[in-house]
Amino acid sequence: ESCHSYPSYVEVDGNWKASRAFAVLAFIFAIFVIILDIAPACTNNPNKYSYIRKFEAPLLLLTALFQGLVLLILNSNVCKDNVQVADLGNPDSALKDIEFQDTCSIDRGAKCIISATVFWFAAAIVGIISGKVESDMLNADIDSGLDEPLNP
Repeated sequence: ESCHSYPSYVEVDGNWKASRAFAVLAFIFAIFVIILDIAPACTNNPNKYSYIRKFEAPLLLLTALFQGLVLLILNSNVCKDNVQVADLGNPDSALKDIEFQDTCSIDRGAKCIISATVFWFAAAIVGIISGKVESDMLNADIDSGLDEPLNP
C-alpha cells in the first residue's frame, strides 16, 4: 500500500499544519547541527572552523523551540472533534469494541517531545557557556604576550 491523503471531511486546521511544520523544522535543524559539529572534526585543522561554534547555540535554541511547538497538535482538530475517531465507535466499524478518548492527553509521545525540548535547550545553554569560556581563553592567550611555545 501507499500513503493516502486525509478524507475530504477531515479539516486540517492551523495548529495541525503548524505542528507538522515545526516537526519538520526541528528535524532539519537537528541534522544541520549534527553535521555542523561533525564536519570540522573531519578536517586536518578543526580549529580553523571554530567560528562555526558561534552559530551552534542559537541553532540549538531554535531546535528546542521548534521541538516544543510540535505540541501544538494537542490543541488541533486531531485532538478535538476528530471525526475519524468518532467514526471508529460506529456499530459498523471493525473497531467498535475499542473505546477511544474524546480528546488527546499527554502520554509517552508528548513526554518524549518535552524531554527532547529540555535536552535541546540544555545543549544550547552548555554551548553558550562553553563559547564564552572559549572566547575568554582566547582573549587571555592574546593578552599574555607569548607568541612562541615554550620548549625546554
